[in-house]
Amino acid sequence: MRIVVRVSTFTSLHKLCEQLARGGLYVLKDLGQAQFAAVDVVIEAPDGERFELACEVLQSFAGIGTAFSIKAAGRSAVDALLAHTAKHPAEGADEAPQISDDDDDDSADDDAPPQDASLIQQVAAMSIAEKRQAGLHGGKELRFLILKDSNKTLHPFVLLNPAIQIDEVEQISRMTSINPEVLHRIAKDYTRSPVIMRNLVKNPKTPLPDAVALVDKMSVADVRAIAKGGNARNPILMAARKRLNSGS
Repeated sequence: MRIVVRVSTFTSLHKLCEQLARGGLYVLKDLGQAQFAAVDVVIEAPDGERFELACEVLQSFAGIGTAFSIKAAGRSAVDALLAHTAKHPAEGADEAPQISDDDDDDSADDDAPPQDASLIQQVAAMSIAEKRQAGLHGGKELRFLILKDSNKTLHPFVLLNPAIQIDEVEQISRMTSINPEVLHRIAKDYTRSPVIMRNLVKNPKTPLPDAVALVDKMSVADVRAIAKGGNARNPILMAARKRLNSGS
């Protein structure tokens, strides 16, 4: 089993590292796993860096949480995480980490804005030219509906909308129903976001040359996760392993 623990502030990360320094970790999620079950715990730092720890269940607290011990194989990742955290002062509020069973289970529509039935009907009645304008100038709900339109030539217009936000681009980068041209443009213009790069590399609809090129721009932790995961497209796996072997 593999879970992802996303930490939003360095204050929270420092507190989490206090646990790890003592050889354990406790998360507020009951995973339903038996004692000594192996679990890979991916810690995602506020700056997007990721550290995958080999752990085993020490004790489960029904409906409350899970305590882990760190396996010997996970100590190097813990040391790397502690060193990374030490470089950043504690900043921000102490917030509970977000925990998911796997970072591959995100639905592209989970963050979709609520859909107004009248707005859906309005879009359905639009001409192609009107939908283009809606993509270029419409609000968030309207942009989302244009992205879901079966006419994929409309999708790139949403990316040109000056009001589009980074959280929307993160969502779009996960979508497998999107026009690949949109993913190509995101790969060229949003390479400062670790989340977007991870989404694009994992998205099977991202043009392969773009996905392979992004491997060289990702953090070593993310590249290692790709190489270890083994579920990426073969050229991406090869690029990840090549980078790790080169030590860059």
